[in-house]
Amino acid sequence: MLRLVPIACLVLLGLILLFNIVGRTFGPFSLTWFDEVVTMIFAWMVFIGAAALWREHSHFALDLVPDLVRGTRWHGVLLLAFAVIGLVFAGALTWYGWIFFGRTTATTPVLGWPQAWAYLCVPLGGAVMTVYAVRDLVMALGETLRPPPAAGRG
Repeated sequence: MLRLVPIACLVLLGLILLFNIVGRTFGPFSLTWFDEVVTMIFAWMVFIGAAALWREHSHFALDLVPDLVRGTRWHGVLLLAFAVIGLVFAGALTWYGWIFFGRTTATTPVLGWPQAWAYLCVPLGGAVMTVYAVRDLVMALGETLRPPPAAGRG
């Protein structure tokens, strides 16, 4: 489902863009609501897509230091630190996204839709990220608490 939402948003964006181009080029119309709908769809694509990337560990990461300490006790400690930082970030995104969503009373200028609909993707995406950040924390704790490999055995 996390992959389906961003893919559907991308397809919808492409169709709306194509329809707007055709309408401006060959027809007597332009989509007056184009900007506000595209903004909402793009926001949903970004935040739900970010949650999907978080789940699969496909987001941007620098692997230099973790690769240098792989196989040592420090690797688990480093994973644990990253997991804690990720959990704090995802929790903050969820919390402040929910506050922002709750305080938004504006409507879009053309369609009159609640602007909060566009902002709801922030706490939802953050909540999904938080769930997977807890999973990462549990996995990192397991890595940290696992006894190191015995030297000289093999």
